[in-house]
Amino acid sequence: MGLNSNWLFLMILLTVSTVLINGQDNKKSKREAKPQLPQMPSYSDINKILDMVKKIQQILQNIPK
Repeated sequence: MGLNSNWLFLMILLTVSTVLINGQDNKKSKREAKPQLPQMPSYSDINKILDMVKKIQQILQNIPK
């Protein structure tokens, strides 16, 4: 059962980070023609991800096995 919860946790984390990163890209204007290098996530984005990770861990720990 431990393997399944770890896999689920990684999938949720991957989804959350992808959504946050894509959300940042959508804020930029659509008319930009010049390709830009990927930027490092800001500290607030990293903190949001870490908060979500903690919440997900708490939820997974509360699931009866």
